[in-house]
Amino acid sequence: MRSRGTPRAGWYPDPKDEALFRYWDGASWTTRTSSEPRDPHAPRRRPAALVAAALLALFALGVLGAGIKSGQLLDLAVAAALLGAAAWLLRQGIGNPADS
Repeated sequence: MRSRGTPRAGWYPDPKDEALFRYWDGASWTTRTSSEPRDPHAPRRRPAALVAAALLALFALGVLGAGIKSGQLLDLAVAAALLGAAAWLLRQGIGNPADS
């Protein structure tokens, strides 16, 4: 539980470098920095696993309803897996040079 007057966990201007933002975990500064400002109280994004599960469920319903042949089913399953992996990578911010 945080004490009264202690800021919530989030991204704030780095106290040692005005060009950066540093993550405050609610008790102390972490080593995570970013050059882009972020809303310190922004809600967290839902995990990509939830998105992937929803896509997989929709895919399964579509397969049951459409009666797709088994060869096409494998192709669609691979495509769904690749889309899920791409969504996860994007959510993780892979390749974003602003984060260090």
